[in-house]
Amino acid sequence: MKKFIAELLIIFFITFVVGEIICRAFPIVPDIPIKGNKQGYYLLTENQKGAYIRGKFPKWLSANYSVNNLGFNSNIDYLFNDHENKKIALIGDSFIEGFQVDVEKSIGRIMESINNKIRVYEFGLSGLNFFDYMDIYKKYNLQNFDYVFMVLDTNDVMADKSEKVIFTENLKIKEKFFRKIYNNFYFFKYLNWNHGFIREIFRLINNLDIKLTKSNPEPFKPYDINSFVLDNKNIYLVMKSKKDTILKKYYPNLEFLSIKETLTPINFGFDQHWNLNGRKNVANSLFKYIK
Repeated sequence: MKKFIAELLIIFFITFVVGEIICRAFPIVPDIPIKGNKQGYYLLTENQKGAYIRGKFPKWLSANYSVNNLGFNSNIDYLFNDHENKKIALIGDSFIEGFQVDVEKSIGRIMESINNKIRVYEFGLSGLNFFDYMDIYKKYNLQNFDYVFMVLDTNDVMADKSEKVIFTENLKIKEKFFRKIYNNFYFFKYLNWNHGFIREIFRLINNLDIKLTKSNPEPFKPYDINSFVLDNKNIYLVMKSKKDTILKKYYPNLEFLSIKETLTPINFGFDQHWNLNGRKNVANSLFKYIK
């Protein structure tokens, strides 16, 4: 038994050393975006840059990101002082946040390259839903913008509360603890970021199989977004994909814009977020609508 344990420890040590060498020698380890306490919520920390790398061998995506002065992934700070330009806002989840493509090639920057008389502000944060989109609209006084495009999928209107995570002392400890490990052990960062290493360990220890507590759980009903959209005349709803055409049935009184997928493929295959083609499709579709 002792010999077996010793052999396991040797194998683990060799694997870790080799993995650490590979992760430091090749560009496969990301600069994981830092999160912290932002007005009581666990959100991206302002003014940080890095490389976003994700995937599993042999498929990878790699892009540089830049979190601006308000905590959104954008290579421009949001000062709201460009009065000469037509102001446009994009609101959405990780598809608008756009870590998967270089920040200089975001939907907003593509739209501005088509017409330099517009300024596009991208308010995208991973995991948000329509409750959060309304908060963003109100917080940044987007009623003063010329156009506000909310990019939706069906899940965004099926939620019954905001998806923003409340900041706790445990999250503070988690951020500091893992940040120190990530900074010193690249192999661990690679495993945890790309393969959910810690999550899988807990699943094995606790035998956490995902099971429904009810045989027929009641589905959420779509949230009533009608009054908010109709009361704010500069809001335009954009369906994220063709699968979300059901939104038209949920809200027959509202208009939904479609994205014309003229450039393909629109995503990375292993990652369903828009690649550069997908972003160009969105930018061109929105710009044609404005025009």
